[in-house]
Amino acid sequence: MNVTRNSDAAFVLLEQTFRSVLGQVYATSTSRFKINAHYGWSVIPVGATVITSAKVRGYMTGKIVARDFTATFGTDYKYNKDLLRFGRMYKLVKVDFISLPGDSGAPVMSPTNSSGYNQLYGILVGTDGKSYSVYSPVDIILSELGLSRPVYHSDGTLSNN
Repeated sequence: MNVTRNSDAAFVLLEQTFRSVLGQVYATSTSRFKINAHYGWSVIPVGATVITSAKVRGYMTGKIVARDFTATFGTDYKYNKDLLRFGRMYKLVKVDFISLPGDSGAPVMSPTNSSGYNQLYGILVGTDGKSYSVYSPVDIILSELGLSRPVYHSDGTLSNN
């Protein structure tokens, strides 16, 4: 049975006692990307530069080559076996770097700006293994999971928690 999904994501609800959340993505135990905004797929143009810091492949940079992309994951899809149960995913963004098995779930962001911050674009889903990868845009993830948009202070701390 094929199931239609628009994102490859989940979330963990924190207890009320955890009110201080930093907008940070850790690349290694000693380095991190500071997030001060997120942008949905409709405002990031084809040709825009994106970066990711993935578990297996590490730091990658590339360009957006398509928006509102549909990916079909058949029985021969070998890069993320969990997606086999989903069948097809819509509203993905296609980028020109090639991720590897184990990279799914990595953040896709803007390059670091002159203030030292990145903007979160989405979460890496997978790759065809030959010429491209796809990610779930953050606005689609938030919508599908029924979450509200995070708002960040200028220092990267979350303001609407």
